[in-house]
Amino acid sequence: MLVNFSKMATKQTKQVASVRLRKPKAILLSFHGTISPVDWEEQVILPYVRGHLLCYLTENKESPDVSELIASLQQLSTGDQRKYALSSAPAIALLDAKSGNWETVLRTTYDYVMWQLSSSEKCHSPTMKLTRLCWESGYRKKALQTM
Repeated sequence: MLVNFSKMATKQTKQVASVRLRKPKAILLSFHGTISPVDWEEQVILPYVRGHLLCYLTENKESPDVSELIASLQQLSTGDQRKYALSSAPAIALLDAKSGNWETVLRTTYDYVMWQLSSSEKCHSPTMKLTRLCWESGYRKKALQTM
């Protein structure tokens, strides 16, 4: 069976042309510092993450999202060790199923994330996702509130 994609595209174009656009009633813009203070992240979010990330990792170590992020961070820490010299970037321990060294894995993950957050370079995406999960948990527990 042959399909004529040009006819389909024409039909789709006609459908798109019939969409009505309405004037917006409002436009919401988020300028840094307008909804919350400019230093909100530095004064509230980052200290919360520093104080609660290790606990968050411990509570959620077996969740698929957190496990996946730890695995990604392990790979990144190895790359950063090569890039910045072994003494600069912390290495994340690999999980040993026999010994169940979760505490070491979580502590070294925490150390690496703290190193990333204090680094002058941009944080890796998994670092940002993990810190976001931590502060989202803080909001759900009502330990954090917006101003």
